[in-house]
Amino acid sequence: MPQAVRFSSLSVCTAAIVASLAIAATSTVAQGPPETPQNARPTNSTAWPPQNGIEIIIEWDVVADADEYEVRWTRDGEEKRAVVPRASWEGKLQTHRDYHLRDPEPGIYVFAVRARNAFGTSEWSRTIRHQVRETPEPPQAVVDGTDLVLSWFRPDGAASFEICVMREYGGCNEPYSFARVAETSLRIHGVQPGEYQAMLRETDAWLSDWSPWTFIVVPDRGPSPAAPVDEPERFYTWRPEPDPQGTLGGPQHLRVQLNGSRLHFEWDPLPGAAGYHLSQERPEAGWWSTQAPRKTLQGLSPGAHYFRVQAYESSGGRRSGQWSQYLTVEVPEMHSRGLSASAIEIESSRGGRAYWLVTAEWRGVAGAGRYQARWRELRPRFTLSHPTTLASRAQQGGQSVYTAELRTRYPSTLQISLRVETDGEWSPWTEWLDLDAEPRKSSAGG
Repeated sequence: MPQAVRFSSLSVCTAAIVASLAIAATSTVAQGPPETPQNARPTNSTAWPPQNGIEIIIEWDVVADADEYEVRWTRDGEEKRAVVPRASWEGKLQTHRDYHLRDPEPGIYVFAVRARNAFGTSEWSRTIRHQVRETPEPPQAVVDGTDLVLSWFRPDGAASFEICVMREYGGCNEPYSFARVAETSLRIHGVQPGEYQAMLRETDAWLSDWSPWTFIVVPDRGPSPAAPVDEPERFYTWRPEPDPQGTLGGPQHLRVQLNGSRLHFEWDPLPGAAGYHLSQERPEAGWWSTQAPRKTLQGLSPGAHYFRVQAYESSGGRRSGQWSQYLTVEVPEMHSRGLSASAIEIESSRGGRAYWLVTAEWRGVAGAGRYQARWRELRPRFTLSHPTTLASRAQQGGQSVYTAELRTRYPSTLQISLRVETDGEWSPWTEWLDLDAEPRKSSAGG
């Protein structure tokens, strides 16, 4: 081979070797463990009524060359981890990745996230603190004329609340049936007769899950003025029906545990079901349905209630299956039966001013443990409320009789509200009950 040709071939080989080394060096620099995830942050998420359920969503910015992510969290000293694989975001144009922790227990969570690929694992991101608040008790409800008054307890640290009130179990829509308030009460004016349900949750920095439902019956007090023709309908009703394309059968073995006025439902799960609708029917109150991951209802009115459950195949509640068989539940009276009162004038030990001693009496319901009573005086220009008192208990034959002694200086219309403890749980407060107490002189008073 001529020398010029050998020199040309050698030059080509040398150039190829240099190029290969350069490519290898470049690949070595580019391929390695991914960067640490940045801008990790939590977001709150709770389902909108009539659903329940809460989840914590952790988000972070996309990391180049990451094949998967690992999320770590601790609660009460217990550590858990989960992997977010590439398959969960493949083909999606996103600027962030996320992980959903569904139905977390109340408590303080500390999260961190890191990225992984074939060359290694990044450092953990900065930690993220997130608190899940305790689920609040359902609001108490009192029908005051044509107003509906809701009140509830403020837990420590709670700054604001969201209230959902629905008539005939329709939707929770602003401005008529949804409110955000900082107070612990809400008055709704001009409610229509019918059956309502209400629930609330804590808001502000952290969210709680929605409380169980409170059920309220607004009595029909006669015909009301006709609404203008152009007034929009405030509420709508929703009744899911089986989807003919659905493949799910009816859930089997629907059963209930009844503690006071709290009902907890169970049924055999169906493979492939994304969730369930729990429905109630009453001949005098119509029909309603709610998605029921928690399966617990509270505050139902006394009497017979008819329940059934239906499964659905997607998170949107679509492609429903068949209904289960009906389950009849008899909800007992959870307050007074045969409430009566007497008023006796007695002399005050100080100042010579007369007091009125009013004794309210009622028979306890089956299974009753203790009763609490709260009462108020309806005076001409204001209402005076008195603290809660524990009722006294006595036996008359085979019947428990409860009494509460109420003392007032001013003879006026008195009202009392009761709640009962059964199986270690307190029922909701009753509506305000009038005490028709006619004053009479005691023998001591002449």
